[in-house]
Amino acid sequence: MAQAQEGEFKYGTRIGLGESQLNFSDISGESNKLALSIGIASTYQFNDIIGVSADFLFTSKGGKRDGVEATSSALGFNQEYEYTDKYRLFYAELPLALTLRVPLKENFYLRGFGGPSINFKVLGTEDRLFEDDNFNDRDGYSNRSLEDLETVDYSCFYGVGVEVVGNDDRSYLLDFRLNQALGTAGEINNTEVENSYFLISASCLF
Repeated sequence: MAQAQEGEFKYGTRIGLGESQLNFSDISGESNKLALSIGIASTYQFNDIIGVSADFLFTSKGGKRDGVEATSSALGFNQEYEYTDKYRLFYAELPLALTLRVPLKENFYLRGFGGPSINFKVLGTEDRLFEDDNFNDRDGYSNRSLEDLETVDYSCFYGVGVEVVGNDDRSYLLDFRLNQALGTAGEINNTEVENSYFLISASCLF
């Protein structure tokens, strides 16, 4: 039976896949975007049940939003052009959590965890694609830098998962986690935004 020993420290890799969303403060029409996270995971077990975890992850977040741009000609004719904005945000994240493990059977645990996460902005870009090709050639853009995002923003995360401890004392973890903003991530097109995501993630710890 490979039980955790008192004061046991493990580290390894983590990868997660899910969906992220940007929530604009006074605009609707947002939709989700693929979220991807990869990096280093670590845990410290005080005993077989209570522990803490700290990860260092690079995470791709973002979202999409549909909109309409209205123009008027010199002759007074109004024309509306529909577009889709795509936002890509890249962060270095430091999530810290308290973890609780409940043994279900030998070497198999149910895990619950939660705590704060510090998010450091690495890069933010946006695309705007108009349905009208001619108007898009004139006013569309891609990979435009988002200059008004906060350098650091804060969130909380929580989730549940399972852990299997092998005979070689390696831990294999699979979990579902939600990350919720504790404040705004800055502004996009003069509008405050919050970002959140959920992931299904897996890790192997040594």
